Amino acid sequence: MAAYSHVISHDPKSERAFTGRAVVHHRKKNYDHSLADLKEATKINPKYIIAYVHRSNVHDELGNHDQAIADCNVILQLEPNNVSGFYCRGRAHAGKKDLASALVEFNEALKIDPRFAIAYVARGAVYSANRDHQQAVKDFNRALEIDPNLALAYAHRGHAYLMMKDFVRAIADYSQAIERDLNIASIYNNRGFAYRAIGDIARAKADFDKAKQLRR
Repeated sequence: MAAYSHVISHDPKSERAFTGRAVVHHRKKNYDHSLADLKEATKINPKYIIAYVHRSNVHDELGNHDQAIADCNVILQLEPNNVSGFYCRGRAHAGKKDLASALVEFNEALKIDPRFAIAYVARGAVYSANRDHQQAVKDFNRALEIDPNLALAYAHRGHAYLMMKDFVRAIADYSQAIERDLNIASIYNNRGFAYRAIGDIARAKADFDKAKQLRR
């Protein structure tokens, strides 16, 4: 943070420094400061795609999905085959529960970059939301072929297995996600349901307790 501010103090027209500082603000959940810096970055350089990508991510996290889509539209006007533009726009559509549009966007992203692992996870999540869990698992498998340490892929595949009542595989995948430091209450909670389904009440209780602790 300090390094970026130092650069800005000497070069107030550095779109890269404003964008870098915005990313740090985003990680710290200082959303207003992040958006302010990204606004400045795009003012300095209206064609600086990276700033629009990050601003789309911030808006999406805040639930401002239409604003996220607007930024993605700018990205794709500037660079029609920008994979991040399609991916981020897909996430925003998914956030609006427009799953059909989200699927179109993720398909486009994967046409451009067939090894974009996180896009397979996102598309798989759409399939799961549409209750096509078997197709979802195929996408999660592909994501893990590309990146065997992708924690989100394990978490989402665990959810698909849970919905398919394949509790043993669900537990295994949730455990893989947790081992990769994905400490999210819903993962422990869902693993707890899977443990309870196979009769392991002690482990189920431990997971439910951990989920409650993470929600505090």
